Amino acid sequence: MTRPRTAVVVGATNGIDIARDVVVGGGGIDALVMTQGMATMQKFKPTVDGNDEKLTLHYWSRAAFASCLLPGLRRSSMPGGSVVLSVLSGGVHSPYNKYREDPELRTNYSVINAANFAGYYTDLFLDELASRPANASINFVHAAPGFVATNLGAEMPSYLRGPIRAMQRLMGKSPAKCAGYMVGPILRCGIGDVGLEPPSGGRGGGDGDDDDGAITGRRRGAYIMNEDGTSGKFTKGHTIEAMDRVWGTTRDVLGRAGIRLED
Repeated sequence: MTRPRTAVVVGATNGIDIARDVVVGGGGIDALVMTQGMATMQKFKPTVDGNDEKLTLHYWSRAAFASCLLPGLRRSSMPGGSVVLSVLSGGVHSPYNKYREDPELRTNYSVINAANFAGYYTDLFLDELASRPANASINFVHAAPGFVATNLGAEMPSYLRGPIRAMQRLMGKSPAKCAGYMVGPILRCGIGDVGLEPPSGGRGGGDGDDDDGAITGRRRGAYIMNEDGTSGKFTKGHTIEAMDRVWGTTRDVLGRAGIRLED
């Protein structure tokens, strides 16, 4: 098996120019792995672009990287197609129900809403990318790592950081074990297939609509992966209307930073 050409993202939007250079440089990209993030109790904290710091790491920057690297991902020669892997909260988060009235989470910000916002928007955005015919050869995976013994919560106050570290030592899986599950789809695509079952809901290949606008049935392209590497599900709020609105919001936010989404 040929070693995949992988782009691993650990920074935020200041790496977009590098991503563009990678694409211009030619050649295929076999995998894009995005793990950037932070765990804090802080309120809305604007970046230089005016977006929340945490949401920039957990969602806006990931949407930007995935979009900018699409040309390279399409050129991959992996037998099972290239892989976009966003390690965050796949299958764990709830829907963010205020995506209509507060689409950028500026007035209803809380730790819980921020977590649900990032996970929910990731599901919807990756599914929208997967629905585009030009991306038919790309596998978009939103994964949940589970509880891992890392430096998670380094930004938190000591009275919270201490108990977190103790629980990590007792119950957290090792980073190596977590990574073994997370890279599974990439390694499998190197020999044939992503190895995940496509969830129902969203825009792809269904056999009918339910009452809230979601499409049911089998589909391919976008996947949810649980912490043990098994296939997960979209939330019940995963609808076409939500996909359209989140795509529009993401287009507007990234557009203000000079990043244009493909139509």
